[in-house]
Amino acid sequence: MTRLCALSIALLALAASSCDHVVPGCGSIDGRAGTCAVGEMCASSLDCTSSNCDGGVCATSCTRASECASGEICVSVVDGAGTRRYCSSTCPAGDWHVVGDTGGLVCIAGVLTHCSDLSDPGPVCDVCRCSAGQQCLDPDGVDCRLATTPCTCLAPAPVGSPCISNVGCISFNCSGDDTSPARHCQVAATTPCTPPPDCVLCDEPDASGMPTCRQSCARDADCGSHGLCLTIMQDEPACYVDCSFEPSCPPGDTCMSVPGDDHGRRYCAPA
Repeated sequence: MTRLCALSIALLALAASSCDHVVPGCGSIDGRAGTCAVGEMCASSLDCTSSNCDGGVCATSCTRASECASGEICVSVVDGAGTRRYCSSTCPAGDWHVVGDTGGLVCIAGVLTHCSDLSDPGPVCDVCRCSAGQQCLDPDGVDCRLATTPCTCLAPAPVGSPCISNVGCISFNCSGDDTSPARHCQVAATTPCTPPPDCVLCDEPDASGMPTCRQSCARDADCGSHGLCLTIMQDEPACYVDCSFEPSCPPGDTCMSVPGDDHGRRYCAPA
């Protein structure tokens, strides 16, 4: 073999080796951006005009799921190319999350799956809805939005059952607050009051002469947009109408200052 032939073979081998790292025809070369279109093969995000290489194929960039094709989700991925958003029909590896609505698609064991295909949506019930009569709760009955443990689909508990939050009760009225040692489901707020434990805090009799159960709470958010969660009577935190800015109360109540409050808050209480 002549020296010239040996040199030619060496150059061909070097060229073949280089081609392993780029996509012929459109891949990036020497750090220059590539021209691979969406759907074409890629070795890295630098090869693609969309700057997104997903599983060896250039993917569409996105800001929300509605920009993706059916069966795809918009994902935000952090990798060697920085933070990228693109439409994906698979569950990416590593550090990623879904951008916006999932379109009823969730990742189960690394596989993108439709909620409708799941016999038990429990482990992903924060995305896939539970069956009628069930709510997405953690094993202790805590609302999934507040839970720190995996959630599942559970039926709210009846009156008298142990509870940790209002959503864990059919009546949506769990006694006490987060520090109470033994919380339980009470009758629903504004319904006729029965002696403890069915209701811890009874209001004064209404126009019909029947006392009603007050809504227990753990925080102001439990009381709606115009309520305060206060511990006024019997050491039981309960909801009261906030009259701090609009001093108007239901008939029979008067607007009073919250005892010991430094923020000037006022609440409606029986006159």
